[in-house]
Amino acid sequence: MGLSKEFQNSSFWAKEASSSKYKLLQEEQTSSSTSLPLHKHKENIHTLTIISTAASTFSKIWILHMILFMISGAVLLYSILKLPSKSYCIEKLSPYSPGLHIFQDVDKVYRFDVGYNSHSSFRGPPSPERDAVWDRITHVGAMSISEETRQKINASDGSVRLPKESGGGFMAMTEFVHEMHCIDRLWKHTYPDYYMYEYNHTIESPEDWHEHADHCAEILRQKVMCNADITVVTYNWLKNHESPHPNFNSQHKCRDFDAALEWAIANQAPPPKEGKVYRPTDGTHYFEYDDLPFDPRKLS
Repeated sequence: MGLSKEFQNSSFWAKEASSSKYKLLQEEQTSSSTSLPLHKHKENIHTLTIISTAASTFSKIWILHMILFMISGAVLLYSILKLPSKSYCIEKLSPYSPGLHIFQDVDKVYRFDVGYNSHSSFRGPPSPERDAVWDRITHVGAMSISEETRQKINASDGSVRLPKESGGGFMAMTEFVHEMHCIDRLWKHTYPDYYMYEYNHTIESPEDWHEHADHCAEILRQKVMCNADITVVTYNWLKNHESPHPNFNSQHKCRDFDAALEWAIANQAPPPKEGKVYRPTDGTHYFEYDDLPFDPRKLS
């Protein structure tokens, strides 16, 4: 059966319309499909920009922290290196001496043992053994020091020089040896029956004896006042004592006396040929002073 022309035309237009709608829908879909990825692409770019900016900011902060850390480390290291050493502290708290180095690595804490019934090799009735102990720390010979050392200790320009066989430098001694000599001398005076030569000296030359005793007491007084030991001493109750008794067994931080004594002994100058130092008789110029004390820079 054949189709009419109207039907064929309507069918054609229907196909055309359907085709046109399909193309339009396809175009819209195409347009929609192309516009959606572009929007997402922009969002991605924005997100990447934020991430990149954040990463850049984090990187800068991290670098800043590293710089600050390195600066802090450098400052800490510098501070540690600049901390005063033990030798620096000793030098700042002590007058110059060529023997200061012996105390740089030595710290000793002692608890004094000074009870009335305490025993020590230095205390008690005199005896040959007791004398030997005192002689070891008081019979130390003079030492020879250089011109540089003499200037550093601000000693007199007219200081006595030793003969060449004794080193040829300036005659010197350590303070503690003289202080121990004074203590020993005063202690011996408490036993006149044993140390008769000391007692006889007081009888034969009382003025000279008192002068020497006063000198020693004055030296020790000035030394104690110079040190001004502020160690705190507590009190305790003791049997057969009505009042609180001071506990002198206090703790002290002390220099190593044995090291100091060994240094002084090791640095003794060889004794002169004549046994003692006399005024020069060979024409060598020397200075004489009226008495002590005097200006160390004064020559007369």
